[in-house]
Amino acid sequence: MANKALTLLIPGVYSLRSNYRGGARRRRLPFTALGLGFWVLLYAGTAVVLSYVREIEFFGELLARRFFSLMFFSLMGFLFLSNLVTAISSFYLSDDLRLLRSMPVADTDILSQKTFYSMVNSSWMVASFVPPVFVAFGVQYGAGAGYYLMVFLGFVLFMLITGGLGITAAHVLTRIFPAGRVRDALLFAGLVFFLLVYYFLRASVPEDLRSPVEMVNMLMSFRVESPLLPSFWITEAVMPYLSGGRADGLYVVLLVSSGAFFLMLSMLVGKRLFGGNLDRLMPSGGTRAGARFYPGQKRAMLYKDAKVFMRDKAQWSQLLVILALAFVYVYNFKFVQLDAVAHMAPFIREGVLLANLLMAGMVLSAVAARFLYTAVSAEGRAFWLIKSSPVSIRGFLIGKFIYGAVPVTVLTLAMVALTNVFIGMSDAHMFVSVATVLVLGFSISGLGTGLGAIHPRFKYENLASVSMSLGGLGFMLIAFVLVVVTLLVEAWVVYLYYSTGVFNWMAAVSAAVLILAINFASAYFPMKMGIRSLSYNTHL
Repeated sequence: MANKALTLLIPGVYSLRSNYRGGARRRRLPFTALGLGFWVLLYAGTAVVLSYVREIEFFGELLARRFFSLMFFSLMGFLFLSNLVTAISSFYLSDDLRLLRSMPVADTDILSQKTFYSMVNSSWMVASFVPPVFVAFGVQYGAGAGYYLMVFLGFVLFMLITGGLGITAAHVLTRIFPAGRVRDALLFAGLVFFLLVYYFLRASVPEDLRSPVEMVNMLMSFRVESPLLPSFWITEAVMPYLSGGRADGLYVVLLVSSGAFFLMLSMLVGKRLFGGNLDRLMPSGGTRAGARFYPGQKRAMLYKDAKVFMRDKAQWSQLLVILALAFVYVYNFKFVQLDAVAHMAPFIREGVLLANLLMAGMVLSAVAARFLYTAVSAEGRAFWLIKSSPVSIRGFLIGKFIYGAVPVTVLTLAMVALTNVFIGMSDAHMFVSVATVLVLGFSISGLGTGLGAIHPRFKYENLASVSMSLGGLGFMLIAFVLVVVTLLVEAWVVYLYYSTGVFNWMAAVSAAVLILAINFASAYFPMKMGIRSLSYNTHL
């Protein structure tokens, strides 16, 4: 049985190996370079924050520990939901299920293969980003080899625990909800989780933040170190090694035993529910409202994408989750009393403005990766219909750009405008914020649509996997760099103003021209290359 399960993994191994041979390896070199650059930035940022925090008297080490614990607490929820979504797609919606079920292999072998793929696909991105943070902690504390070994083993066990929980929940949810409602279950679970986290955090934040002491008390008030949580176990197992000590064996045993237990639990629950769930998952139909309306050729792609969006519960359910997160983000700015801490730094307003724009840019990049980078790939194996239709490739791609650029830009613009109102930004700050978001919305949307057209994936099991691929990751890194470069140019103008006391109009105009040129090029050239790529290649 074990040999059959390993045999089922061979196609994935061959596919992975072919992706890193010859030309494919060379094509991934730019993404590898971007990833290494992001590692360097993440390491430097973590090291700077730790260095600053540890210098705070009395509370420094406690805040560093709280930062470490909060990181794993956040990763726990993210990995659980990621495993839940990936498991439902892998176990019940993948194209190879009929082939696997027709082969002389037992359901337990299929479960073993799907479990392995689900955990890898849902955890590889997190596992790729966290090493610089761990290394920064080790370097700042001067930790030995024992720390790096323990944090590696602890994180692997941590992924097994969250993976086992997510896969078990996927089997149970698929049994509870009927066919066609599985994605509704994901929406409900995601919204409930985020609302619980929001109210948990909101209850821990005091209403009044008028002094640095109260700000420190706010940071210390987040109660995330419950002995019942795996994030607490790994914190207790790893943190002693930073100061040259040894971990309490109890928490190591808890990690090992819980990882094995939840992995076996996912297999047992899957063995009990997998076959019955597959029998229940039948395609469900729906009514076609507005079938008598036929748009013209110029609006045909927009109309088609809107209809597909409304019928695909995966897309609008994820959009509702994004809107809920945006609401939570904006609502919390009502309690930021900027005037109370303005005396702590002379550039506090500009710093908050840039931080808000940076967060908005990250949100814009993430949403664009999900809805714009995947826009062309969403056509799937029916892309030949687009190629044979009277709609030009240029019109097709521009339609995809407009369809995605308008809503994501409006969402980001609303977030930035409302947060500026809540924290009392001036009209000049509001103008700069709105202009920046409009420029970034245009450029990142064009960048995502163009790169998605250059490297489309029409053969996929789950559309979300396209945005989590190496190409999607590369797009998010490029978009993040574009946001940072744009904000650095704006920060340079602000720095000149405060250092000289005179507003330099020549520098401001030059910065505006430079920002427009960079962002226009970031959108124009990928779109042009995407049109050429789709025109001369079938990609099927």
